[in-house]
Amino acid sequence: MIPLLTLRKLYSVSLARLQIYISFIGILVMALAMAWLGWLGAPRRTLIPEDLMRPEWFTPAWILGLGAVLWLVGGALYIVLAVLTLVAGKKTEAREELFEGLVATFHIVDEKLASKRGALIIVFALLFIILLSLYFISFIRISLMPVEVW
Repeated sequence: MIPLLTLRKLYSVSLARLQIYISFIGILVMALAMAWLGWLGAPRRTLIPEDLMRPEWFTPAWILGLGAVLWLVGGALYIVLAVLTLVAGKKTEAREELFEGLVATFHIVDEKLASKRGALIIVFALLFIILLSLYFISFIRISLMPVEVW
């Protein structure tokens, strides 16, 4: 949005792509590590003293930290690119130049052939089924766990 609002070209398209990938990988690693910790029974949104932590929680916790660092690097790179675009981006009046390297242009010849609603519905249905099955599997898994006496 910064190039569109200021009519300045993005400082570096390749760094912008790198920022997106770094942030995505960081969030993905964090999500997988948090899911792993959840499957191991680690409590959420709670500060746990080190003496109460189970040894099997340490590895996914370190991986979670690595993902957070990657995500923060991606966020810092985003801020640096935004500032560099505002300060050193080339001023232009042609809006087409603002999208160079960012958006691939294509022309739709026949609208009927370009409609992908059926495929989109199938993808959403499959994602819905996968998410529900994961929920029910974890629900069944939790109900089969032995009850600990405190």
